[in-house]
Amino acid sequence: MAKTKKKYTPVARRRDKPDAAYWLILNYPKMTDKQIAKLIGTTTDTVSSIRNKDHWNMPNIIPKDPILYNLCKLSELDEVLMKCEMSEIKKQ
Repeated sequence: MAKTKKKYTPVARRRDKPDAAYWLILNYPKMTDKQIAKLIGTTTDTVSSIRNKDHWNMPNIIPKDPILYNLCKLSELDEVLMKCEMSEIKKQ
């Protein structure tokens, strides 16, 4: 199995990751912290602190679409959403 290369995010775009995580949490609440972290390239601790609203920079976090800021592709988001939907079907 080939290892996937980590995506490089320019320094100027790194501050957009919490904004993107917040957008995903608001729009797709069924996504797990791990799925969000993997999708946009941040840590699960960051995502969980944003979800619990105790992130150190929470007053300045504004929800922003991660696709518009090139933190993920639409096809990657669709794939994760499909996995979420499949796991919901399996739970029922």
